[in-house]
Amino acid sequence: MYFLDTNIILEAELKQQKSEEARKLLSKLKDNKLKCLTTDFHAYSTLVIIENHGTNASQMAVHISSLIGYDSLTIYRPSIYDWLKAAKHMQEHKLDFDDALAYQSMKANNIDKIISYDKHFDKLKDIKRLEPTQA
Repeated sequence: MYFLDTNIILEAELKQQKSEEARKLLSKLKDNKLKCLTTDFHAYSTLVIIENHGTNASQMAVHISSLIGYDSLTIYRPSIYDWLKAAKHMQEHKLDFDDALAYQSMKANNIDKIISYDKHFDKLKDIKRLEPTQA
C-alpha cells in the first residue's frame, strides 16, 4: 500500500510536464495493479486546484466520477486527532499542513511509501518517496 499524493493526480489532470507517467500510474490503480490511500482532504484540494484552472461543473463531475472507478484507491478521513498530530509534524519536520497531514495519515495507516513529486518528503527518514515510474 502506498500513499498517493495530490500532485500525481494534478499532473495528469492538468496535463503538466510529467502527465504521461502520472497517467500510467493512475492506470495501474484503475486496473487494481497497485493499492493506494489518500485522504479526503487531499481529494478536496485536488478539486479546488482543478476548479481554479478553469474546469467547469461538468468536467468536475467527470473527475469526481473517475475517483469512484479506482477500486484500489482508499480515501481516508483523518480524525481531528490526526489533524492535531499533523500540526506537531509541521513544527517538528518543517512541513506545510497538507504534507504533514499526508505524513500523519501514512503513520495512522502503517504506510511507509508515498508516491509524490514533492521532495519535502525526502527529509522524513521513516518513509520513502517514490515517483510514479518507481511504483
